[in-house]
Amino acid sequence: KHLYKLSATLYKENGKNFLYVCGAPEKILELSNLKKEAKENLEKKLEELAQKGLRVVASAYRKVAENRSPSIEELCKNFTFVGFITLKDPVRKEVKEAMKVCRQAGMSPIIITGDHKLTAKAVAEELGFKVKEGNIMEGRELDQLSDEEFLKKVKDIQIYARVEPKHKLRIIEAWQEKGKVVAMTGDGINDAPALKRADIGVALGSGTEVAKETSDLILLNDSFSIIVAAVEEGRAIIDNIRKVITYLLSDSFTEIILIGVSLLLGWPLPVLAAQILWVNLIEDGPLGLCLAFEPKAKDLMKQKP
Repeated sequence: KHLYKLSATLYKENGKNFLYVCGAPEKILELSNLKKEAKENLEKKLEELAQKGLRVVASAYRKVAENRSPSIEELCKNFTFVGFITLKDPVRKEVKEAMKVCRQAGMSPIIITGDHKLTAKAVAEELGFKVKEGNIMEGRELDQLSDEEFLKKVKDIQIYARVEPKHKLRIIEAWQEKGKVVAMTGDGINDAPALKRADIGVALGSGTEVAKETSDLILLNDSFSIIVAAVEEGRAIIDNIRKVITYLLSDSFTEIILIGVSLLLGWPLPVLAAQILWVNLIEDGPLGLCLAFEPKAKDLMKQKP
């Protein structure tokens, strides 16, 4: 369990074996032979870097004796800490506006990431999320909750950090348990189970083949704004279908009354079959087609689902 989120490589240099590890800073610090004060200083530095929205990876190494064959648990301890590696993954310009439109449309965007919670929080605030400490949950905290306890809290959580594939499944299932339609985006192999379980799985075009195969949709240009545009287009289509149905039903209402009353009273039919076809096909048809191609309403994405 303590080997979560790190990779290890064994090299032979100058006749000596060295084991190099790289991974989640919290785990590397835990496995390094650091003094308490040095560890606390590094943890503070980690928080400073994460608060800037940087992805942080730590690295360390240790010498391995050649005449021993220890277990991986014995190998992965007493490392010499080397340092932090920071990566900046800037948010695309159009994403912030897309997130704003999502909220106006009644959708609830949630961030699920394997990154540090402070990194996730910094990115979320950049995207317009109003996040407090109670709105963030780490994977280890989720493990400590039963399904019933998590179901009570799920509506308040906007950011999930340091998660595993099993956590993504629990999050999706919890929202579905509340009767919500869940769309999930992902690009890696570890996202595949969640993409399959979600009501709508959306894979990135640059993602793995496994993610693409299990998803329902593939974003060819990896842009989140395309999802918002697709939702808007879908709403416009449904809105126009409603207009056409409402028009046809209201237009045919008089015909239904005339024919229905005539049949009940035994009168001759006031409208013949040919006349009904003329009204429905020639008079109503073109107008119905016009409504089908009606431009979308400006406030379409401000309406609730």
